[in-house]
Amino acid sequence: MPKFDIDLSRVTYEYYITGKAAINFPRPHATSGGWHYLAYWNSKVGEAKVSLAGIHYPDTRFCFGDTGILNATDELARRGWKTDHQIYMADHSRATGDMVLKWVLGRSEFCNVELSEWFPDDHDLDAMVGMLRVAIKKLENVQGDRLSRWLGSQLL
Repeated sequence: MPKFDIDLSRVTYEYYITGKAAINFPRPHATSGGWHYLAYWNSKVGEAKVSLAGIHYPDTRFCFGDTGILNATDELARRGWKTDHQIYMADHSRATGDMVLKWVLGRSEFCNVELSEWFPDDHDLDAMVGMLRVAIKKLENVQGDRLSRWLGSQLL
C-alpha cells in the first residue's frame, strides 16, 4: 500500500490530510511547520504527496475527536490549487498528534517527532503536550505507557 496519495481526490472530512504534508503546509499566524512546503505541494503540476487519516494513518478520533481538523479549501486556492470539493487538513498540532499516535500504535522503535523543535513557542508546545496527555488516558495500557515514556523523554 502506498504511503501517500499524489492528488487530493480522496480527501474528505473523514479522510483529512495529515502527517508531514499537513505539518509542512504553512499556516497564517502559526509558529510551527511550513518548513518543507515544496517537498509535498506542487500546484503547478497539481501534484501533492499527502497522507490521509484513516487510510495511510490510523483514525485517531478516538483520542483527539475533531480537534484540529480544518477546512483548507480557501487557503489551498490562494496557493494555486483548484479543487472540485472541500479539502480538510490537520493543523500542525493535530498532524503531530497523528504522527505520534501512528508511532505509538505501530512497531517502529523510534518516533521522528521532536516536540521542542517543531513547537518553538512555549504556548504551542504546552498545548501539544496537553493534547498528548489526554491521549494517554484513552489508549490501552501498553500503548499509553509507550506514549507516556516518549513524552517524558521529550520534556527533559
